[in-house]
Amino acid sequence: MAIGIVWWAVASGFVASSEPANENPKVEPSLTPAPKVVKIIDELGDNSSAVLTDLKTVGEWNAVAKEHGLDRTGPMGRDYTNKAVWMPDRKRAFFCGANHGAPHRLNDAWEFDLPSHTWVMLFAPDPNNAKGVMEIKEFDVAGKKVKYVQTERGGPTHYGHTWWAFCYDPGMKAALWMNVHIGSSPANYIEKETGSKEGVYAGPPMWSFLPWEKKWKMVFSPSPYPKVPYAAQMEYVPDLKGPVLVSGNWSGDGTWVYNGKDNAWKQLGKKSNEPTYESLMAYDRENKVLVVQEPNKATFHYDIKSSEWTKVLDPGKDSADAPAGHDARSLMFYDPLGKVCLLFDPRTPDRMWSYSVKEKKWTDNKVNGPEYPKGRHLGYFDEERNVFVVNSGTKTWVYRHKKVGK
Repeated sequence: MAIGIVWWAVASGFVASSEPANENPKVEPSLTPAPKVVKIIDELGDNSSAVLTDLKTVGEWNAVAKEHGLDRTGPMGRDYTNKAVWMPDRKRAFFCGANHGAPHRLNDAWEFDLPSHTWVMLFAPDPNNAKGVMEIKEFDVAGKKVKYVQTERGGPTHYGHTWWAFCYDPGMKAALWMNVHIGSSPANYIEKETGSKEGVYAGPPMWSFLPWEKKWKMVFSPSPYPKVPYAAQMEYVPDLKGPVLVSGNWSGDGTWVYNGKDNAWKQLGKKSNEPTYESLMAYDRENKVLVVQEPNKATFHYDIKSSEWTKVLDPGKDSADAPAGHDARSLMFYDPLGKVCLLFDPRTPDRMWSYSVKEKKWTDNKVNGPEYPKGRHLGYFDEERNVFVVNSGTKTWVYRHKKVGK
């Protein structure tokens, strides 16, 4: 269906329950571990790194994917989209996201399997910026009809870059992407096509991707909900059974948690002392604290018991005692074995910072092993193999902070 033609349908805004299923279906495609990769990972010691080569890609490649070489390199890092998220039920990492528009702005979806060193395309991209494939549809949200725009294949259209507002909800079995539109919006498009913005969904533009079904689905929630949060952070918090969204100090309005079972947002705590935008966030499960690292090197804690934010460190932007937590440049994830937050900055490719919540202290670790191979990057923490993973196209850098059993 061509752009400008309006097609109406009724669909549910409900995505899935946040209550985990007893059993997981088989993960497809099944991939065979590469002995060389497994050996390298198994032999990694404390504070050690290695570089993996011979990347593989699997997928049903369409013309758009081939145009950008994704069939050869996988998704590649995408300036303000460099965060991948761990899926504990699939034992793989999920990635999606757009750029500022260069070299492209695509709605492709991927998963990464470390032991086989393979990118799997789960959703082949629609044309750049969804050109020529948009549809206006009607959805039911708590008994009310709302309008929104999606592609003919059901994917997002007016998407922007991700910043750090991206996570995986294992109860919903879905990745959640707060892909804030940049410039034009669904409301603008609908007004242009129909002459009115009446009835357009006004909630946050959070899309879900269901890896088991290889489908996109917009999350339509009834009010109250957070404001559209540019440069926000989002992280799944198992103790709250949902993702926490932090969107203060710019366009947002505080700290919220989403409940997939009830399809409902709830504001947490007070809108004060929150970290700034464009920061990194990770959840320390041991201490039940969200850690945020700002671009100016300040460190914040959010205690989920007291629902309060506290700035615990503020060494200054020129300090050598802490790293910069910038969502377009660096990566930070929680290491559940080492019980620290790990922060990687590709501008210092031979280092890995570790942060202790109890000590309120950053440690600069000189890595034993090769540096990260420079290039556009994306990364995640692989909890099954106990390594911090940074992918750069056909090469992947892996780092282990603490070896199992030590």
